[in-house]
Amino acid sequence: MIKNTERPRFIFYLEKVEGRKVLTMPKRDWDKIPTHYGDPVKIDIMQIPMSAVKSNATIIAVTATRFTDKPSMVDIYREDKRDPKPINKDTYIVLENIVNHSDYHKIVIAASTNDNQNLRNYLNKNVFLIKKDQTEDHWLSELPLNVKSIIEKST
Repeated sequence: MIKNTERPRFIFYLEKVEGRKVLTMPKRDWDKIPTHYGDPVKIDIMQIPMSAVKSNATIIAVTATRFTDKPSMVDIYREDKRDPKPINKDTYIVLENIVNHSDYHKIVIAASTNDNQNLRNYLNKNVFLIKKDQTEDHWLSELPLNVKSIIEKST
């Protein structure tokens, strides 16, 4: 079991390197999400650790897309009637193997922890979600067709 003091320090320094909040999710929960490489699948917002989004917004859809050649992503589509384009899309990159992060060793050293079995056990039991910067597809007039199709199939 990882020491309680090591986990927050590691996450704190990961956030510092990424320049944004990092959310953790048990890997066992991530692995329960169906995999259709390259194609988004609908997931329940309750499956992911975004409590602020859950309580402060009208969620229209949440999808996860896994890739074989790049990091997986979670997209949250929420309604914002104050915007001229009422659909907001927030994208989170899912780091499934944080040990492969380019700054992994720098983070371990900065966190004053050791790259030992305790840390590796913790990292292997979790995935890390990092919100991407907003891009031109953050504001949408409507849901993308592939997301509409996923929603229609699930109802």
